[in-house]
Amino acid sequence: MTVKFSLITRKLLVNSFFYITLLLVLGSQSVQAGLLLSLDASTLGLTNGQAVTSWGPATASGTPTFLTGQSPNGSSAVQFNGADHFGQLGASLFPASASQDFIIAAVIKANSTGSYHNIIDDDAGARPMLWIDPAFRYELNYGGGGGAVLAGTGLDGWDIVIANSRTNQLYVNSATANASGGVGGGGSYTAPAAFDLFNRDGGQTFQGLVSELRIYNDEASFGNDYSALYNELNDKWLATSAIPTPSTFALFLLGLFLTRYHMGSPKIKSSLKSSWLTP
Repeated sequence: MTVKFSLITRKLLVNSFFYITLLLVLGSQSVQAGLLLSLDASTLGLTNGQAVTSWGPATASGTPTFLTGQSPNGSSAVQFNGADHFGQLGASLFPASASQDFIIAAVIKANSTGSYHNIIDDDAGARPMLWIDPAFRYELNYGGGGGAVLAGTGLDGWDIVIANSRTNQLYVNSATANASGGVGGGGSYTAPAAFDLFNRDGGQTFQGLVSELRIYNDEASFGNDYSALYNELNDKWLATSAIPTPSTFALFLLGLFLTRYHMGSPKIKSSLKSSWLTP
């Protein structure tokens, strides 16, 4: 059996690759527009046990350690022992947007320490912020919160935590909002601010493992689709299935191809059916 591509088939394939490339470029630009901070352990290029002296724009204090084979699917992470953190990042890295969103997305495995330990905090002590309290609960903004805020409830103790300070909602190991922030309400992000990373003024340092941390200033950066964001992080770091869950983008491409096929001329359909494989 030989494979034969007709001229029409080749043109259809070329057109498909063009649309795929165009969509990838446009999608990448829209995400970058609102993604203020992206810390990804898989991009560090270190060997197991090496100290992480810098991560993206952040410089380490202490010796955070790069470890391989940590997450449920065997991916890498950065370990914090309680004396390590990444200092403070300046306000110029965190511009506000018209939406006034401040969205935190993290893949972490926190230790239960019986004390506060911080993920990210407005250095002035005002909203937005996310930390873990002495009762081992995620605290968005101030004053506690409600719902599924308990840490360490994800696979093997790993959590995917997404929080929007403006809406005062958390997504803890869930594709839909299942927890709320402090009783004082959410905090819209209206002006650039400096943030402490995995500490607060050098104290209340985070303890545990971090595979990824992202900060967005506009939920439109990921299509306002918290479910897709959660599923992306889950497939990347936690999912152990050999068959990944089809992404929204992959399903869109399949639909685009089928639409072009069904709306095509009889000549195109005939070519696809008769010339793809020739016995």
